[in-house]
Amino acid sequence: MRIVQMSDIHTGTPLFKPEFLAAAVDETNAYAPDLVAVAGDLTAAGYRWEFEEAKSYLDRIECPNVVVIMGNHDAKNVGYQHFEDLFGQRARSVTFPVPEGEVKLVALDSSKPDLAEEERPKVKEIVDALLAEHPDELKVTPGKMVYEIQPKIDWDKGKAVLYLLEALELDRDDVVPVYLGDDITDEHAFEALAGRGIGIFVGRAEDPEVGGRSTSAGYVLDRVEEVERFLDTLAR
Repeated sequence: MRIVQMSDIHTGTPLFKPEFLAAAVDETNAYAPDLVAVAGDLTAAGYRWEFEEAKSYLDRIECPNVVVIMGNHDAKNVGYQHFEDLFGQRARSVTFPVPEGEVKLVALDSSKPDLAEEERPKVKEIVDALLAEHPDELKVTPGKMVYEIQPKIDWDKGKAVLYLLEALELDRDDVVPVYLGDDITDEHAFEALAGRGIGIFVGRAEDPEVGGRSTSAGYVLDRVEEVERFLDTLAR
């Protein structure tokens, strides 16, 4: 089974590069996947024109099984209404056949934009109650303004990176993997690539989500704009 996962398109920002998204769609079609999962943050601020621009590219995907779900950016400015108008329900399940049999994909969206400070303990209570109901099946990883509820299996971003390198036959001495991330969950990938690749943390020390936290990344970029310049330079 072949799966392509796309996310964080962020139409509506100066950093959005239409040619990059068009290339990603072309590469996806060439790969001929069984499923394409678009996992949120199609837009920068949830405006309808941003959704329409994202949809104009996603509609070019030839895979018959494309599932699109919202991200927190998409919920802003009544974006959840625009999303449902253009892409359908925010939460749904889809069952489709694959060469190995049948697959059911469950897509959930629990985003709430601009959560007030006094509401955050209530969210934690809900998460704690859910974990208490399923102590052997679920775990939670705290991230930047998010609780990532995951199946309780021995898997993380570091293991995912190593698996991809092996599966794509890129686990070789002449390949230097580069991994950029800004979340605490990216630390597993930085650790996995230590001594065999390049880990780059994106963030500033004064950011309250970052302050006082150590990183296993070998390099640091302060802002997204610096990431863009780095990638542009790397591509030349």
